[in-house]
Amino acid sequence: MYKKYSPNKLFFFSLLLIVAGCSTSPHKDKPQFNVYKNAELKNWSAEGKVGLRMYDSSRSASFSWKQRGKNTYLHLWGPFGQGSVYVTVHNGETCLQQGNVVNCANSPEELLKEQVGWTLPVSDLIYWIKAVPSPRQALQNSSLPNGTRQEGQLKQNDWLIEYRSFHNVDSMLLPKKIVANRGTVKMTLAIKDWKTH
Repeated sequence: MYKKYSPNKLFFFSLLLIVAGCSTSPHKDKPQFNVYKNAELKNWSAEGKVGLRMYDSSRSASFSWKQRGKNTYLHLWGPFGQGSVYVTVHNGETCLQQGNVVNCANSPEELLKEQVGWTLPVSDLIYWIKAVPSPRQALQNSSLPNGTRQEGQLKQNDWLIEYRSFHNVDSMLLPKKIVANRGTVKMTLAIKDWKTH
């Protein structure tokens, strides 16, 4: 003979089963910032916008950046109405292409300054864009994100790089918005998409 349970007892019994099921379900932790993991990322791509303010003038462009080890492939378009600009660093040689004109130099900083008028520490940005200090410069100050705290900063070569927000990419925290200042120069990177491959 079956024992009858009151509706209240059945309700609480069901609730107990649900709670027990939730307590045993896997918990997905939020990714924590790990500077060593970010530093190990050698092949990646990022897309977004870059803004540069110098003295009383402001300039902006969209960008697509692919990094393959030490080789850089940077595409800028829309800067000052000049159309597309391609910067490549391959086997230690840096070249900038605008239309059918190609110019090469010893560093991307030299080329961007001469050809586009931008003063950007591209060789350091390869690291800064990942929220990693550049090994090319002494570390003057650092307060990188701690655990899940999604803000931080570092200072190198008199550039103060602030990390305002981060993307969750393949269980990694990679910057979403970066603001870098040095003297009268302010650079803003708004990264809308990251790929780690």
